[in-house]
Amino acid sequence: MTMIKKIEYRATTFTQERGRQYFCAGAAILISLFGLYIYFVAGSVFNVLARKSIETKMTSLTADIGNMEHEYLTKNGTIDAAFASEHGFVVASKVDFVSRNTAVGLAPSTGHAF
Repeated sequence: MTMIKKIEYRATTFTQERGRQYFCAGAAILISLFGLYIYFVAGSVFNVLARKSIETKMTSLTADIGNMEHEYLTKNGTIDAAFASEHGFVVASKVDFVSRNTAVGLAPSTGHAF
């Protein structure tokens, strides 16, 4: 084999190997991008489903709050002084308030954050 034929053979072999490497790298990149696409689409779908579930729960809780407010308003009108005295509540004869002196200041800094 002559020297030129050896160089041509090596160049062809090198080019074929390089082409295989480029193809494998491109295929790996495409597969990775497809996997990321599936991951993000699935994440979006799950987030939409979670949001719809939360909205359904919010609607249910809002209805429950409305029912409780209605119940409160209907019972609120029935409580008066006579009802309270029937159940043992009495009017306070003398009201005392308690207070204390507190010293408020800054503690010396030790350099430690809490």
